Amino acid sequence: MVRDRVSPPPTTNNVPHKSCSVCGDCILWRRWLASSWENVTYCSASCRRASVDRARLQGEQRASTSSEAYRHGTVESEVSAA
Repeated sequence: MVRDRVSPPPTTNNVPHKSCSVCGDCILWRRWLASSWENVTYCSASCRRASVDRARLQGEQRASTSSEAYRHGTVESEVSAA
């Protein structure tokens, strides 16, 4: 009877890793992440929240600057272009 060889369990030397997009920490591959490894971008829930908060803040800043520009007449409206 021939048995299939089982690969050795992964060690920290031979597992894939990524960097967190917020803090830059190393994210090591884990078995429970295997099904969604290509979607992993944050090392923790706090980094995920920080990313969402940062995007929300940038969106609010963009919205306020565009509304200020609109109020001052520096943005052409679709009505005046027609």
